[in-house]
Amino acid sequence: MPALISIAISALIGWLSWPCHLLLLAIIAPALIMRSPSRTTATLSALAYYLTASSGIPHGAAVFFGHGSTMEGAALWLAAGGVNALPWAVLWHHNSFPRIRTVMALIILAIPPLGLVGWASPLTAAGIFFPGFGFAGLAFTLLIIVSAIDVGPMMIAALLIASLANLVYTEPTSSMKAIDTHFAGVSSGSRDYFAEYRRNLSAINLASKSKARITVLPETVAGTWTSATAILWKPLATHSSGIIAIGAEKLLPRNGYENGMVLMSKSGYGFFPQRVPVPVSMWKPWSKDGARADWFESGIARFDGRKIGYLICYEQLLVWPVLITGYNKPEVVLGLANDWWAKGTSIPGIQRMSVESWARLFGWKMVDATNL
Repeated sequence: MPALISIAISALIGWLSWPCHLLLLAIIAPALIMRSPSRTTATLSALAYYLTASSGIPHGAAVFFGHGSTMEGAALWLAAGGVNALPWAVLWHHNSFPRIRTVMALIILAIPPLGLVGWASPLTAAGIFFPGFGFAGLAFTLLIIVSAIDVGPMMIAALLIASLANLVYTEPTSSMKAIDTHFAGVSSGSRDYFAEYRRNLSAINLASKSKARITVLPETVAGTWTSATAILWKPLATHSSGIIAIGAEKLLPRNGYENGMVLMSKSGYGFFPQRVPVPVSMWKPWSKDGARADWFESGIARFDGRKIGYLICYEQLLVWPVLITGYNKPEVVLGLANDWWAKGTSIPGIQRMSVESWARLFGWKMVDATNL
């Protein structure tokens, strides 16, 4: 295949798979990259796929950083695209074990450190093909991806299993409720306590109308969680018949903060930190005021006798935190996101599509709340 056509098709696959929500097409991208006629073409094809898949970042990042310039956003977009393209560039070879190299590239981009920016992974499509199959479905998806390099009996067999999986899969039901909000400018790390107070009052009013066993509000909506915030929520939590979950931040004793989720009920409350804050905008290992990261935490909150999994915003776009959560077999999974900065871009839709696919793969009872 000519180089320019290969690059153009990779870009088209990235666009159709993610901004256009045809996620199942993502499994074709690795085959296109590995069948490229040269390392340069393979690198540019991978870059084209990842850049088109994440095309909402320049505009969204410009809004997040608080000014009209898109320079920072464009730089982050290109840098992340380059990181995702790197394993494909290094592992490409014109005829030596392309299937093994494909698996290696996908694994490298799924686990830390590169997995911290490993969005738009074709593995996310596993839930589309093999709902309820869990890790076995992930393995079957890998089989489809590597078989696409040279279509054969293995791919046909895997697709037949996928068809049967979709025929027998039943969506789990739950008594959980997501409350989406529309608060502008809710930025991680900001400390406008008066604005936080007003948001908490609005969130309490919204949560008070829910009769669900678990009510979920979006990431960061509660602002900085303090003893005063807990007092504000205590009357509602005390009289609630279920659990209330809301995104909040907790200042650390020395420097920095944790972004996470507060669970509360009549028995009390608990704070559960996000494992993978967004690199650069939140996680800043070079700075004293960044968000704390713990990539190997379970993502499980044990609260009121329940085993509750959670994926907070950026974690929903990655493979690594999802796999850890799936390994720990939660009873239910809560999704919390804050996408006000990405309004009008493809990012919120991609995020919801990703988390829905992961929920299907593991058969999770899941609810997802977003501030947009």
